[in-house]
Amino acid sequence: MTGARRLLAQALEIDEDGIADDTVLESLKGWDSIVHLRVVLAIESAIGAELPTEEILDLKALEDIARLLDSK
Repeated sequence: MTGARRLLAQALEIDEDGIADDTVLESLKGWDSIVHLRVVLAIESAIGAELPTEEILDLKALEDIARLLDSK
């Protein structure tokens, strides 16, 4: 989950230490639709492909980001 944590921290411009393995994205300070979009764009850049709408809407937790990064 290290890669997912790093990606999320960079998108939020926060320290990785503030992101636990069980982090729910909406619980993060400053989380909004713009940050969600930044995370989506960072994931797409990392995997080199666009995410289907269903996967974008299903991004709810750090583990979802890790799953996407690991599956591509």
